[in-house]
Amino acid sequence: MRDHLGVDWAFGIVGAIETVVRREFPRELRLWPLLQAFNFDAFSIGDAWLVVILKDKLSGIPAGNSNLLPFLHADHPIVPPTRATIAEWHSYLIARFQLRIEDAAMILPIHDSGKHGATADYDLFSLEEKVLWELQLRLIIARQKAGLEAAEGPVPIVPAHITYNVSGTNARVNINSKDSSVNVVADVSAELFDPVGGGDSSLRHRR
Repeated sequence: MRDHLGVDWAFGIVGAIETVVRREFPRELRLWPLLQAFNFDAFSIGDAWLVVILKDKLSGIPAGNSNLLPFLHADHPIVPPTRATIAEWHSYLIARFQLRIEDAAMILPIHDSGKHGATADYDLFSLEEKVLWELQLRLIIARQKAGLEAAEGPVPIVPAHITYNVSGTNARVNINSKDSSVNVVADVSAELFDPVGGGDSSLRHRR
């Protein structure tokens, strides 16, 4: 297994979140958790699975372990995860690592492409593994979106006369009410990893 696998996937996950946010919620890009700075921990469960824990911070250089640490908790859901158990895994990681709404976690298959960055590893995923990736990405974005909406101030008063021009996918109009629904479109293509590419040369590693 190559060095810096945990680093590559930490940046890959954040890059995928950024791609979706740029596309779906561009006005909130500067407010979105994890996109300004983050710390991470990366663990292995046996030889086949990787767990990445991402914790948002306001500023600074991203920091985390370059080589995978053994996952120390034996009470985790069964592996391999499936479509039926991936939400359970998501809830378990949130509770076990006491993650805030602005944090994130994923369990991923270990495929070592031998190349720098997560994109080449992702290309080795099976179709089912790509589905699990997409489901987790949707869960993370929906949870973080809900947290941002909860932090918003009161809804402004609507003027007596106003013209609404509505366009685009999943468009809605809400008058004197707040739309708490969340639409997330997650792309499973490798383009999701583009914003952070192969990582950051200024990254500090801790062992």
